[in-house]
This record gives sequence, structure tokens and C-alpha cells, in this order.
Amino acid sequence: MLSYETEAARRKDLIDAAIAVCDSFNIHNVLVKHISSFISEIAQSHTLPKECHLFLILSITGFFLDRVLVANEWNEVTVIWPVIAAGVSSGKSAVHRYIMAELQTLINEGLLDEDYIMQIFTPEGFISTLAANDGNGLGVLDEFATLFNNYRPKDHKDVNTANMTAWLSIYDGGSVMKNLVSKKIGFDKSNVVFAGFIQPDGASQLLESKDATGLFDRFMWYFPRCDISTWNRVKLYEPMTTPKKQTPDYLDFQGIDISADNSAAPSPTRTGERLLIPSVAEMVWKPLINIKKRRGSIGLTFRLSVAAERIFGKFVNKIGLNYPTNTPLAGVAGKMKGFVVRCSAVIECLDRVLSPDFDPEAGWEEGDVGISNLSIMSAISIANMLLDVKKCWVRTPKTAKSVEEGNIAAFMAWIKIQVDTNATSSLDFTSTTLLQAKKIKNPASGRSCNAEEVRAFLNNVMVSESKGKLSKKQGSTTVYTWKMNGPTPV
Repeated sequence: MLSYETEAARRKDLIDAAIAVCDSFNIHNVLVKHISSFISEIAQSHTLPKECHLFLILSITGFFLDRVLVANEWNEVTVIWPVIAAGVSSGKSAVHRYIMAELQTLINEGLLDEDYIMQIFTPEGFISTLAANDGNGLGVLDEFATLFNNYRPKDHKDVNTANMTAWLSIYDGGSVMKNLVSKKIGFDKSNVVFAGFIQPDGASQLLESKDATGLFDRFMWYFPRCDISTWNRVKLYEPMTTPKKQTPDYLDFQGIDISADNSAAPSPTRTGERLLIPSVAEMVWKPLINIKKRRGSIGLTFRLSVAAERIFGKFVNKIGLNYPTNTPLAGVAGKMKGFVVRCSAVIECLDRVLSPDFDPEAGWEEGDVGISNLSIMSAISIANMLLDVKKCWVRTPKTAKSVEEGNIAAFMAWIKIQVDTNATSSLDFTSTTLLQAKKIKNPASGRSCNAEEVRAFLNNVMVSESKGKLSKKQGSTTVYTWKMNGPTPV
């Protein structure tokens, strides 16, 4: 049985753990300065942290690129699907408006087909929209639940796999064919980007759902801690400096002379003092679109540099060692290998176009564009953070903690049997005795504990004082003593 009074309390603990992971991630420690400064300037008027802006921009920037050639037949499309799990009144709409306005700039200048912006997310409508646009689609959602609810039952427990095949294919830039009542529709290749927001509770339900397809492992899940909104921030008269965890009191109108000016005239726009928000369309997307056009049929394909390949190889080896097949995180860890090369290509582009030395008229190297060691390291840092977020749902009170509680219950039941059998209120035993009983499980894997793990359990086990007391006496062999309170130990 879980040690939570309600399911909501249990899920809140999971979300809080994920927020703590994301809160420790800072783009200034991960990206080169001209990228992190650019993202920070965009985010200065919003309450969502700058990392949210980074992930949305990475995703949409990837739409304008092509592929990363990794090794032999292994290549990756630059498709990245971030989902920002932020609560009510966290400032999601403001960020969504900014991104959509920047895309509209491209549409107005004829650099982006307006039909690529997806609005319909039912299984048939989704495929029909993509088929009409040769497999191209951009979905920037202010609420991902609109999309996900079409692909799971109403009980939100299990994933409906019937419509998942298309998703798995388009994540890798693949083809989709679907038979409708009147016709057959589809496309041979795809370039589909999803990015946007969801409520934290909805994200938690999805991360806990039984997803045999691994679809949700393909999304970037980020749980931000949101800043406090201030009037100066809204008006952008000065940079936001309010500490993240400041808790404001109720509004206090004392000291404000309301008789001094009761005019209803509109406040003047202080243009000269207003901070300017950089345009990602002007500074990133338009230059990349123009570079891609100049390169013609070569397009924007990427390849790891020698230094980047060496670093990436170490990351791949680490994933294989730390997350072997059939372990809880093996699926999402495996997806991180592809994510890292996809993300590194996009970061490489941001690095180049935002560099002070960038010349929009100069061409890049012929053939495949090289990815630097700094770009691959930045992508690996992001991947490690995403893995830590997913761990919050793998090592949860529903899994690891419930095993620990089960161990205590099994231990107490074993004690009771020994006490009843020996008709005594005090029981002496060793860790070997408990090991041979095979009552204690490893919380991570669920297997029976080895000798060292059993000793660790006995040294750290916490039981109710009302049931009895466990003590130990160290010697050549450590002896544990259970003394019960009352007629029985349970």
C-alpha cells in the first residue's frame, strides 16, 4: 500500500521532484554565451524560465534543417518534440504568442507555407493535413492535452496503440499511408515538429501510462519553476531581477495617493525606455532558410567532427553500460542517443548564426556541416537532465518506494513467524538468516537482495516503535536483536 492519503498527493511529489531536477538546469552553464544571452533576452518579459524558450526554439529551428549523418547507415532527422509542463497562470500563453508571431513573420514574407501550421489533431485529420503538405507540419500547441487525448482512452491509464504507428514513423522522418473510407492518403517522407505546453498533472499521467510503443519516450519533458510576474516585466521598462522563490504579500495600496491623478487617459508608451525583445525569426530562422536555399540540393545536412564523435562515442558507451536492455530506463535512454545528435545539429546552427562574426552572405563549408565538440557537449547536458526528469517516474513511490514498504512488511511478517515459532519476545538473528529467507527485494530491480543489500536494509530499516525495537551488536558476526512490545510484534 502506498504511503499517500490520495493519488493527487502522490503525483504532486513526482511533479515536485521533476521541477527540482529542471530547476537545477541552467542554460548559462550549458551553452556558449552568445546563445544563452540571446535566449535570456527573449525570456526577459515572460514568467516562464529561459530554458522553456530554448527548447521551443530548438524544436522549430530543427524544422528548417535536414539530417545528421552519424555513422554508416545511422542518420537522424532534426526533429525535436518538447513538452513544457507548466501550471495555470504560469505565463504559457505569452510564450506561445511570441513563437506564433515569429512564425507569422516568416509566413508574411513567403518563407514558410501557412498550411504547414497544424490545427487539427484527430488521427485522420492529422494525417490528412500532412498528406496535403507532402509530410510537412508544424504544431505549436498551447495545450498538448488537445493532441494526446485523441490517442489514449478516457481513463488515461493505457495508451491506445491503434493510431501510434504514424507517430513513430514521423519522429524518424518516415512515410505514412492510411486507408480512408473513400481514398488512400499518405506521404513518402516527413518533417513534423511538435512543441508546446501541458498541465503538470496531465504530463504525470502520460509519463505513468503503459506505453508499449515508447512514444512518450520520444518527447522532451520539462517541468519549469515559474517566476513571479511584475508590472515592470510586463511593460518591459527594465530587466526582471525578482528572485525566483520570492513570495509577495497581498497588494498594499497604502502610500498611493489616488487623488493625485484620477484621469482615465491611457498611459503613454515610453518607447525610449522600453527594452527590445530579439526576433528569433530575423536572427535565426531567416538566415538559416536563406543559407539552405543557397546550398540548393545539398541542403543542411550535418556530420560530427572528430572531437565531437569522440565525445559522443563515450556517451553512447555510457548509455549502454548504465541502462542495459530490459531495465526501466532502457527505452528512454536509448532514444537519448538520437536526441543528442539531433539537438547538437540545431545548437551548432544557433552557435553559427548568433556568433558576433556571423556573415549572412557567406556560405558554410561545402558538403556536410560539421558539428563541434561544444555543441555535442551542450546536447549531452540537456539529455542528462531529461533522463533525470524521467527517473522521477521510474523510481517513484509507486515503484521503488512501494518495494521498500513491501520489504518492511515482509520483514515484520518474517519476525512474527520466528517469534511465534520460538515462543519468545526477543529474537536474535544474522543478516545471513534473513538473506536465506529471500524476503527482501531490491527497490530498483525487484529481484531478491544480495548479502550486502540485506545488511544495508537491516542497518537502515525504520519500523514503528509501537511494534518493537531492532538493535544490533557488532562482533566477528553482526547479530541483530528484535525485542517486541506487547504480546506480538505486529
